[in-house]
Amino acid sequence: MWSEQPGQDTPLGRLEHAGESWRVRVVVEAVSGGLAQGIISFRLGDERHDTAPVIIESSPSMVLQRAGQLPPPMLEQMLVQLLRSAGR
Repeated sequence: MWSEQPGQDTPLGRLEHAGESWRVRVVVEAVSGGLAQGIISFRLGDERHDTAPVIIESSPSMVLQRAGQLPPPMLEQMLVQLLRSAGR
């Protein structure tokens, strides 16, 4: 589970999109004021696409909890936007 190392990433699951099965992870980092932020990372083999910080909470465990509550359609929308930005 969570360790207090900066940039620790934790699996959220998989997301099926356009016939591909993407691994979805949340990367949690400490920020100023004792807060923690999380980015969502989508990975397919060596390919990786990360969001900007989309979750800010009072602790790393709260970031992980909130990330686990993101609905699959929202995750897919994030992935689609990242792929468009990358010209894929």
